[in-house]
Amino acid sequence: MIDIFISFKNTRNGKKTANSKCAERLYKTFTEIMHYEVFMMNETLRQQGKSNYKKAIDKALDEARYLIVLGSESEDFESEWVRYEWDTYLCEILGGRKSDNSICTLRLNNLQVADLPIGLRHYQSYDITQLKLLPAFVDRYLSTTGTTSATPSTFVYPAVFTRNSNGYDVYFPDLDIKTDGAFVEEAYLYAVECLKAYFICVHKYDLPYNLPSDFENVQNKYPDSCAVMLILAQLNCNDNNSSDQQDNQIKSGSA
Repeated sequence: MIDIFISFKNTRNGKKTANSKCAERLYKTFTEIMHYEVFMMNETLRQQGKSNYKKAIDKALDEARYLIVLGSESEDFESEWVRYEWDTYLCEILGGRKSDNSICTLRLNNLQVADLPIGLRHYQSYDITQLKLLPAFVDRYLSTTGTTSATPSTFVYPAVFTRNSNGYDVYFPDLDIKTDGAFVEEAYLYAVECLKAYFICVHKYDLPYNLPSDFENVQNKYPDSCAVMLILAQLNCNDNNSSDQQDNQIKSGSA
């Protein structure tokens, strides 16, 4: 079952477009970090070994619960396959088989909404400056519209470990949150709990959040740290229930 369909023009004059790099980043985020099932032409078809593109595309569009259309030029949205994909999806929306909140465009290279085909201007649109927030918007929609393959949710972020007078500080630069521990093992465990608590709040209150930075980039940015580690936090439905119970206890004065 496909959760998200990413539509974009992959090449221009024999070279990869800016859309391609952006689409690959979204694909990696949705699949490896958020564990959604995502269809993307150059990645998904290569993995499946499909030769009948149209048949595979039609099947994915039929299953998809959300469509993201990327473009860095107006012509990208009018290219043969991209136009076919969003036009087909809009027919499903107009036929009442999909929600009109289940499609968005992502505009690169300073494109404006007015630069989009008229058929797409009515729907939600983001510019490239909102790229880091887009997965959270999509996740919010999918998590409130039925069963998703992204349960439990898993989040992996780089954390910077530095020494202090009492042990170790741990800082998540992408989220601007921190914790500490008396020794490395304790600091690591607290880091996991800190990250988990952060995303429990994100899910409960529908908050936007930044995507994780590249691990090597964080290492280069903090050369004086003791270590940079990837911290994994996994959420399930019981986490939100526990959070609700804690809130109720506080409100009733029993905590």
